[in-house]
Amino acid sequence: GNVSILVDVEKAFENVKLKQVVFVYSKYIYTDNYVARKFLDSEFIRTTKIPNGLVLKYNAWICDVSQEELDIAKNLNVECVYMRAISETKRGVGLQKYLSPEGDYPVIGGKNIFRYGSKGVKGYLSKEILKSERSKLAFTQQPKIISQDPVAHIQNPTPRIMITSFFDSTGKIIGLDTVQNTIVTNKEFDYK
Repeated sequence: GNVSILVDVEKAFENVKLKQVVFVYSKYIYTDNYVARKFLDSEFIRTTKIPNGLVLKYNAWICDVSQEELDIAKNLNVECVYMRAISETKRGVGLQKYLSPEGDYPVIGGKNIFRYGSKGVKGYLSKEILKSERSKLAFTQQPKIISQDPVAHIQNPTPRIMITSFFDSTGKIIGLDTVQNTIVTNKEFDYK
């Protein structure tokens, strides 16, 4: 591959929760491995050599793993179905500025979602306002998985991400664009 170094800059700036990654790429240099490094608190805390073949095997760039974790991953036989092959995901409606305390349709936002459920509503939208989102509503008004848009970055006991979602079995819940709506499109799979 043409990537020689991949650096996980977990927290580049104080009070910024977004992760950053730096790729060092050269179209003139080809290498069988890349160096994956973890940068935290102004220093590199881990460096691991990753074979490029694993990027193709897992369809992901691997970073912030120890050599021991990498050895375990190399020995895994991974046969999986990717979500993109069996589902489609779309954002909710971008109509926050039209929310009111009363209206025809209750609407939720990301903050209304908790693990396996939702609580309360963000506000209400009128039929008139929702007319502009007819195609998106046609997609979302069916059984679906609704997920918070901001992914939680959790540090303890180990750094990881958490996606908070629940199943809308009725298809009647309308979400703002701070949520994602996932519909299973392949009938060989169901939501269970």
